[in-house]
Amino acid sequence: IKVIVILMLLMFPFTLQSNLVKCDKGIISLQENVNAYSDDQKLIIAWNGTHEALILSNDLTLTTLTMQDAFREISCKVLEVIPLPSKPIVTNSSSIVFNRLVNYINNRIHRKSIPYTEFYSVRVNVEFQNIAAPKLLAITKIENIKDFEELLRNYIAKEKIKQTINMELLQQYIDKGYKYFVIDSVFIQQRTTVAPLKYVFKTDKIVFPLKITELSGRGYVRIVAIIVSENRVIEDDLRKAGFRIKVEDVISKDYLGKIDASLATTFSKSKLWITVIEFSGSTYDLMEDLELQTSANVVRGVDEALAVTAPVIAGLIFSAIVLYTGLARRRPIFYDKLGYVVISSALLLILGIILVIPLFNSLMFYLGNIEPPIIEPGIAKLYSALHVGTNIAIGIVSIATAVVLVKRRLLGNKLALALPIVFIAVNVTYVTLASKILWGTITYPPYTIFLSIIPASGIALLTLIFAGLSWNHIRES
Repeated sequence: IKVIVILMLLMFPFTLQSNLVKCDKGIISLQENVNAYSDDQKLIIAWNGTHEALILSNDLTLTTLTMQDAFREISCKVLEVIPLPSKPIVTNSSSIVFNRLVNYINNRIHRKSIPYTEFYSVRVNVEFQNIAAPKLLAITKIENIKDFEELLRNYIAKEKIKQTINMELLQQYIDKGYKYFVIDSVFIQQRTTVAPLKYVFKTDKIVFPLKITELSGRGYVRIVAIIVSENRVIEDDLRKAGFRIKVEDVISKDYLGKIDASLATTFSKSKLWITVIEFSGSTYDLMEDLELQTSANVVRGVDEALAVTAPVIAGLIFSAIVLYTGLARRRPIFYDKLGYVVISSALLLILGIILVIPLFNSLMFYLGNIEPPIIEPGIAKLYSALHVGTNIAIGIVSIATAVVLVKRRLLGNKLALALPIVFIAVNVTYVTLASKILWGTITYPPYTIFLSIIPASGIALLTLIFAGLSWNHIRES
């Protein structure tokens, strides 16, 4: 008990430094010595080019600043403030909309045969626990920050507490053109999910206020946003705001209507884009509001497609050269022990089949990324694509080499010695980097490893042995 008390005393000064807000809404606690913060948020943004429908929910957690309340369950009423660029229509929404849309995305990923490890790292997760309904207090246009300060203080004064509000930050939003503020209140107990509210407002771009997090504090936050739009989101704007694309896919207007009819009616096109974006980290990194544009001329996934196809194309060209050169009209090499040549040819053929057929699924996966669903890009995925393409290329060249070798050409014997060495070097390098840098990011399923890479390693070693033995028995005719 003494140790616990000492630790609590040591942590107490740091607790005092944390304040009220850690999310896209400004949160003001209406109880002294109690902080309310949010570390998980989920939102759906539907933008048709002129109007945006924002469905927003967040998880709130309470912490106490007093020792006597440290070990008991606490409850509190909080105010939530969100600035918007035009007057919104605010209505209640439902967690069912989130669940249906998330299920659609995850089912699409599964049906598109996204590899096992990738599916579980990419799939979208949202949770709703201990849902509390917010009470809408005001939708007000603010031209003068003093009027807004008085409005907020009137709400706070009713609770008979003293609270400090960062009016400079609110003034920045007013200067920026975000003059409409929505204020709601919600009563929460410990960790609570605030029931979603839908905000519909006019805007010439996708907007989502983030700097409002500075209203009274900083901390860790995870934001998952599902954007539905008629064109694809421009990625540069996302990166500037600290977000990354997790999944991009398509949905029909009719199917969206089954999820939420009011969202579907805002669109004119029959085919819509879904972009799942995510931010995970400190709110210190949320330095800019999310303001996005879309375009019909956006192509993603090309890097991975090039990384996987370039080695395959090179392998096909090299194999054609090997066959043309090796099968030219030349006198065959005399082997003292022809059995070594036959075994080497058979092993090379098996090596090629083992590498090409199981990895074909991974090849299609990377080529399919040009069309939805595209999975988040990154150096790990790019390197994995290059690894897949290189192994397929080695498999193709191995099959060509087996043909040349069985024809007793010297070129076949030389390649039979070189290919196993190249294969082993490529995969040892990949495994080394994967264990140090890319661990957990291999983007093709585990069965590929067991059906191709591992057995191919044993075949490659045997090929090297028998090709070496046949090399020692070469005699010119």
